[in-house]
Amino acid sequence: MDRHIFRFRILLALRRKETVYPTPSPYRTVNESLYYPSTRNIVMLLLTKPFSSFLGVAASLLGCALVIVIEPAAAWGKDGHEIVGNLAWRLISNATAAHVKNILRRDDGSYGDDDESSSPLGSVADWADKARYSQAFHWSAPLHYIDVHDDAITGGCPVQNRTGFDPSTETFSCQFDYARDCANDWCVAGAIANFTNQLPIGLVGANATATASPDSDELLRESLKFLVHFVGDIHQPLHASRASDRGGNTIDVHFNRSSGAEADSSSMKSLSGRDYQEYSRRNLRHSHHHSSNLHSVWDDSIIKESMHVDYHGSRQSMEEALFQFILDTQNTDEWKAWMACPNGGDRACTSLWGEESLDYALTWAYANVDGTPVREGDELSGEYYETRLPVVKERLAVAAVRLAVTLEMNLAGQERDSVAVV
Repeated sequence: MDRHIFRFRILLALRRKETVYPTPSPYRTVNESLYYPSTRNIVMLLLTKPFSSFLGVAASLLGCALVIVIEPAAAWGKDGHEIVGNLAWRLISNATAAHVKNILRRDDGSYGDDDESSSPLGSVADWADKARYSQAFHWSAPLHYIDVHDDAITGGCPVQNRTGFDPSTETFSCQFDYARDCANDWCVAGAIANFTNQLPIGLVGANATATASPDSDELLRESLKFLVHFVGDIHQPLHASRASDRGGNTIDVHFNRSSGAEADSSSMKSLSGRDYQEYSRRNLRHSHHHSSNLHSVWDDSIIKESMHVDYHGSRQSMEEALFQFILDTQNTDEWKAWMACPNGGDRACTSLWGEESLDYALTWAYANVDGTPVREGDELSGEYYETRLPVVKERLAVAAVRLAVTLEMNLAGQERDSVAVV
C-alpha cells in the first residue's frame, strides 16, 4: 500500500474518533481548546507534521511529559479532605444541606465514593485529586495550588516567623501577588472564587426544574465537587508556597514515627466492631510510614500519625475532636480571624486564605524547631511533629468552617453576618 494512502487512512480514522475535552465555563475564556494530549492527539500531531519538524515536535512532547511527571502532589490526603468535607457538612443548615444533596445526587441515588463513614460533602472531597489524572480533567492540575514565584522576589522566600503579624503595619518582601502568581485565575485562589460563583443561588431543587438539563446539572455537580476540594487545598500551607521547591515536593526528608504505628495491645483491645475494621483498613498497612518529601509530611503523615497515636486509627474520632475544637473556638479572637473574610466567592477572601497559608508555610512547614530551614535529607524530629500537629488541626478546622460559610452564602443566599454554621 502506498504510504501516503496509509497515512491518509490513519488520519481519517483518528479524526473520526478525536475527542477534545474543553475546560469548564469559568476557564473557557483562557483557552477554549485546552485539554490533555491523548495518545490519539500525539499520533495526529506527528502524522500531520513533515519529517523535518519531527524532532521539534518530539522535543515539545517530551516537555509536556516532563511537566506531567513533575506535577506537584495533591494537598492533604484522602483523610484530610474527607475530614474537611464531613466537618463542613455538620456545620451547614438543613436548607443548605438539602441544596447540596440536590446538586450532588447521582442517578443511582449516591453522592460520591462508596464510603459509609463519609457525608455527601466528604464523599466527594477527594474527587478532584482523582480527576486531575484523567484525560478529561488534567487541565485542572494547576488549580490545586498557588506557586509563589520566589525567584521573582528580591531575597526570595526564606524561613520567617510570621506568627501573629499584622499586615496593616508589617510587610514582607515575600508575599502572594495575585497578578503574578494567579494570572487569569489559574491557581487555587482563583479556582475557589470561580467555582463558587457557578453555584446558582435559588436555582436548585424544585426551582431549577424549568432550566435544568443533564449538561448543566453535571457542570453544577462538578463545580461543587471542585469547590469542596479546593477549599481544603488552599488551607494546606505548602499549597500556597514557594515555586522553586514545588511546595516542598523537591525537599526529601525522613519522617519515621514508630510510636503511633504500633498500637499497644490494650488500645487494640479497646476497639471493637466497626472501629477495629476501620483501624485495620486504614492503618495496619502503613505502620512505620516514611515520607519521602516535606510536602507529603503535611499532606498525609502528620494526620495519619495523629490518627494512630491519639484516635486509635479512627478518622471519625479525630473528626469529633476537631468538631469540638470548632465549637470551643467560637466567640474567641481566633474565630473572629476565621470569619473576617469567609466567602469563597470573593477573590479578596481567597487571596487572604492563600497569604495565610504562605505565612504558615514559612513559619512552620519550612522551618525546623530550632528555626533553621528544613533541608534535603533532614530527619524531622518528634518535636517537629508535636509542634506542627496543632497547626494541621487548625487548618483543617478553619477550612471546614469557611467551606460551610461559603455554601451558606452562595447556596442559601445568606449574608455573612447572619450566617450561623453551628
